[in-house]
Amino acid sequence: MLNHGGPDKAKIKILTLSEYSNTVSQISMSQGEILTVQINPNKLTITDGVSYGESVDLFKRKPRTLPTEQYLSHQARELKVELLFDTYTSPKTEDEKEDVKKVYINKFTKLLTNNDARKPPRVFFSWGSIQFMGLVTNLTYTYTMFTRSGKPVRATMDLTLKEFDFQVGTR
Repeated sequence: MLNHGGPDKAKIKILTLSEYSNTVSQISMSQGEILTVQINPNKLTITDGVSYGESVDLFKRKPRTLPTEQYLSHQARELKVELLFDTYTSPKTEDEKEDVKKVYINKFTKLLTNNDARKPPRVFFSWGSIQFMGLVTNLTYTYTMFTRSGKPVRATMDLTLKEFDFQVGTR
């Protein structure tokens, strides 16, 4: 079941952050536009973990000695969410329906590159009480509906962000 949002529903917003700032900038990639999703997802996954190494005591003479764990570090959290974009449900005729790639997908693919800087932009993801700061590490989009002429009008997108601690001037 889709959560279409509405006046009383929280909507996902993705904002880009300025190059040397830890604060959210209301200016994103195209003239102050904040990327807002059309339909809220049914689920959002955050993965948290730690890294371990292994060490073996070479002086133990047992043939099947198991290694001991060696804590290395805490891993960066990862946020994954599936988004749905739809231009088919608009009241326009089929020939007037907008291309979902032009209306939505292209805006999100800009989160992987930044023409002004040599690095992708930092992003701030917000949905209700969930807030996440990081970088987009993966976008997988699938076109799921087309007009008779072949124009894509519906798509799903798997968006993955990796959390980083951005310190002023360190990037």
